[in-house]
Amino acid sequence: MNPQLFSKNRTLRALNIVDSPLTALKAKGNLGYANGLYNPGNFFEEVLRERLEMKAETLNVAQKVYFLGFQPTDVVKGFLSISSVVWIPMSGFVVFEAAAFRAPIVAFDIERHHEFTSNEINGLLVENRNFKEMAGVVIKMLDNPELARKFSESARDKLAKEYNPQTLKEKEIEIYKSILNTRAND
Repeated sequence: MNPQLFSKNRTLRALNIVDSPLTALKAKGNLGYANGLYNPGNFFEEVLRERLEMKAETLNVAQKVYFLGFQPTDVVKGFLSISSVVWIPMSGFVVFEAAAFRAPIVAFDIERHHEFTSNEINGLLVENRNFKEMAGVVIKMLDNPELARKFSESARDKLAKEYNPQTLKEKEIEIYKSILNTRAND
């Protein structure tokens, strides 16, 4: 693969991904809340940061957006605990972190996201890569704090009930029993 082409495509994709929350923030006007963005890895720091800062300037939201780069877990936990909405474009594990901190979830409807998030029950799911719809859904969540609270509580309850260590252990034991029974019957 041509590394230059790969970099250009990845840059365009990442710019589209970040553009939807920036656009949503622009549409909300001056509400006085900040949107902290972080992304682990050198690619963000080296290639995207300057472009994203210029995009935020163009949309007149630069005073409300912080491009933090990689942050330690404790810092990320702090942001999750005060988030009005956690917008998750790709990273499936963040769904569980957001649920643990009762942060409202907005994510693309892809395999690892809809395995946990049920649309309109414990979060909002958007057609994958539909950035315009994502911006609208982020606004919907920000405009409806009671709905956001309902979804975040539902997500936290589901996490506690279905993803606690005891439940996961029981599910794993059942899987092993099923495999052993299948092999015994062959």
